[in-house]
Amino acid sequence: MFIPKITFNYYLLLLLFLFSACQGNTDTATNTDRTAADPTENARPIKPNPVNQVGRLIVEVDKLRLREEGSGTGAVIDHLKKGAMLTDLNEISVASQTITIRGVKYTEPWIKVRTAEGKEGWVFGGAVNYEGISAASGALKMRTRKLNTLFGKELTQRILAYGARYRNVNTEVEMASLYQDGTVLRDTLITYLTDRIVYTNEESSPDLFWLDKMLPGFTVQLAAEGTVYYFFWNYKKLADKAKITIGKVDDDFMGLALEVHSVDSIEHFYPSWFLQTWDYGGNSLLGQGKHEKILAQMDEIYQPEGLFAKEILALKRRLVDDITNPQLEYWESQDKILEELDRIIAADFKILNQQDKIALSTRRKQFADYKKNKIKLNVRAGMS
Repeated sequence: MFIPKITFNYYLLLLLFLFSACQGNTDTATNTDRTAADPTENARPIKPNPVNQVGRLIVEVDKLRLREEGSGTGAVIDHLKKGAMLTDLNEISVASQTITIRGVKYTEPWIKVRTAEGKEGWVFGGAVNYEGISAASGALKMRTRKLNTLFGKELTQRILAYGARYRNVNTEVEMASLYQDGTVLRDTLITYLTDRIVYTNEESSPDLFWLDKMLPGFTVQLAAEGTVYYFFWNYKKLADKAKITIGKVDDDFMGLALEVHSVDSIEHFYPSWFLQTWDYGGNSLLGQGKHEKILAQMDEIYQPEGLFAKEILALKRRLVDDITNPQLEYWESQDKILEELDRIIAADFKILNQQDKIALSTRRKQFADYKKNKIKLNVRAGMS
């Protein structure tokens, strides 16, 4: 995923979010060390938020290494037997590592513990479980602790509440509320992470791909040339969820979102009416009929007091801006652009207000004399 250069100021803020994923290593619990560099070695330390102690841990593999530090490069201070009981010391690493244990890859954080003999150190989370609970419940507790460490108690509770709402959404009204609140939560989390993590290089920052397990409906991806994590809506998942709710309004909106993000059904900084040709920009596809098709779909489902009215209007403004923005360049030729724009103007879509219609008519005149107005057209043919 990539971020626009100048088109939308909101997305320009993402360029401040400079960090990326750590690179995990493959090791075994019983062999000699073959670990990569500590994934947090060059990153600014993240001060853990206080979390509640969750009890005792049981070692699930033989000869588990107890390390001085919470990483695969920490010095080994002991080897623990399978079944040994450990006291949880209420500290957990933000960064995860991938380690192979008995042929299975686990991506987990490191946990600070105390042995029955009083030794304190760190163990790999994939090699222990919480006493008396299932592996699945243990994995959920582990992820919840990581949330607490990364975001603090208040935001963690918001994330957990969002997940519960997603799993239990039942009506179109609940779906609209979930989508709106989820977008606010997503933006809050990104802002929060910006203040806590400073990107230094591609090997140094925490692995946050596990977050999509706690944020259903989102897909966690790297953006901005692999330097930024972002939580993108997965509209295929949302559309599937909308199918089982009571009501049709959410189905209609998710269908529109799928059309706007038709490449892979995942939210993208660039909609389907724009062709990305380099890292931070590209060309409008006006002239291919995409603008007209999506406007017609918006016009069909838009209701001024509807559940997704705000979101539909925001998409409409982006689409109109793509046509009227004087800084954009256009992929198609003049004749194709004028043909589509004439159809849009003649359709008299009700979702377009008077200001929109005036702007489109003015832009149509500019396209008619594009050389005088210094508009670059027909980029696909290398002409202007």
